[in-house]
Amino acid sequence: MRYASALDVVPATAHGAARPGQRAADTDPRPIRRRQQTAGNAAVQRLVKAHQEATAQRQTVREAERDAALERRVTDATSSGDWAGLADILSNLDQKTMLRHVLNLSGQQLRYFHDAIRRAHQNSTMLGALVRAGLSLDASRRGIDADSAQAGAGYGVIEAKATKITDGRIVAAGNRPASYHFEITFAPNAKVVRSTQIEFIQMARVVSTVNTAPDPTGVPVGVNAGANGPNRQTSTHSRVDRLTGQNQGWYGTDNVQPTTGHMRPWTPGSKQPAWMEDTPARSVPNVDFTFETAAVSRTGADAGTVYATVTWGFTIDANMKITEKNIVYFNKQSKEFELAVMFWNTEAARTGSTQQPLPANLQ
Repeated sequence: MRYASALDVVPATAHGAARPGQRAADTDPRPIRRRQQTAGNAAVQRLVKAHQEATAQRQTVREAERDAALERRVTDATSSGDWAGLADILSNLDQKTMLRHVLNLSGQQLRYFHDAIRRAHQNSTMLGALVRAGLSLDASRRGIDADSAQAGAGYGVIEAKATKITDGRIVAAGNRPASYHFEITFAPNAKVVRSTQIEFIQMARVVSTVNTAPDPTGVPVGVNAGANGPNRQTSTHSRVDRLTGQNQGWYGTDNVQPTTGHMRPWTPGSKQPAWMEDTPARSVPNVDFTFETAAVSRTGADAGTVYATVTWGFTIDANMKITEKNIVYFNKQSKEFELAVMFWNTEAARTGSTQQPLPANLQ
């Protein structure tokens, strides 16, 4: 008869201990841990996935908000005519987005935009290239030559040149004046203009280079006080240029007859382009002249449309010698030009004024 030994004692079953007849494998805790780990990993993966989806959703919302904000900025700049601001906005975007916004602009808007880019010296940038491409596409749609994509060429050909430059001379008995004879022509493209008369509006800025006195002409001319006085000048001393003492702001016209020897309008059937001449002169030294001249439709369906502009000018130094400024063509008038016209019209609207208004909605 065999008695049980201590080795035959079955361990207690409490706390997962083996029970009688239980196999050793049943007491191995590793499968349980593996199941726990599997369940835990799945839960973690679900959390990670949920986090990734939430992050992607937030990213999508942020991108949508950013895109909406960009669209608002572009719309605001375009509607307000802040073309320099629009250039700043678009120049920081990728090429595809830039192109999309450029192609959304009308031909008129592209011309203003092209001018702003050139004035900011960004014409050689990618944005400048895209705007020129947009202008070429606009020309193609209108059935005109691709050359019209060049500055100032959207509606015809504008040409300007100095035809006679005369230096002055300092003389004790009275200085010999310095003078600068300048001519401008504009030949419209009959395919695109809808005007019955094209003339010119000119803005002038004449200031001393050595003191703060605007337009240092010597003895003031009373009948021309409006042209040179504070009532018509902007803060930079720019003003609408007109014949001395005349009521018309259209360059070269006077109060009695529609034209003078200084301007020839264009009308349908004209064999010659619109033309004007100006000969600014001074007998005092140290004067700076800057002009912006616009070829504008005076009557017809295009009335108030600026077809092209040219900026030009010169300086008279201390010895009465003339130095020319670069001649630069643009598509549209500058903000300063618009302001000068506004000042002219404000003066014309005053009670008792005989001054004739200019188009208030130059475009």
